[in-house]
Amino acid sequence: MAKYLIVLMLCFFSIGLAQEEKKARPKRYTGLGLFDHKTGLSIFGNTWALYQTNQHEIFAGLGIMPAGTLSLGWKYYINEGPIQYYSVISIQQINAMGGEVVAPYLSIGGEKKITKKLYLNLGISTVVRLYADRDTDIVSFPALNISWRK
Repeated sequence: MAKYLIVLMLCFFSIGLAQEEKKARPKRYTGLGLFDHKTGLSIFGNTWALYQTNQHEIFAGLGIMPAGTLSLGWKYYINEGPIQYYSVISIQQINAMGGEVVAPYLSIGGEKKITKKLYLNLGISTVVRLYADRDTDIVSFPALNISWRK
């Protein structure tokens, strides 16, 4: 199931990505705070941009504490302005004391540039837990963190 979601996500957005010009955005992102829009249920996260344009970013990430997460996703910048709004769709492998799960992850929010490399992020995130033998769980939680861009 996770493989099909990744392939569908990449095919769907590749049309728009191919037609945009690239913008010089920082390629490395380090976040610290109450969860994260890219690495999910982690207090400390690190992501790398694999591909970027003016409004799109394909990224891979790693988060730690309280859950270990691996993520591969797409971030869409909705606007350009003092507060940049975004949406994120990713697939994450979440490892915690209760076990391991691969789940779709959705996030919306905004980020405000504080200094040249420091940003404040605020949003809401959702993990979708898919089960074969019971109903789907949809778990939403806030995201508030500070990130450094390199």
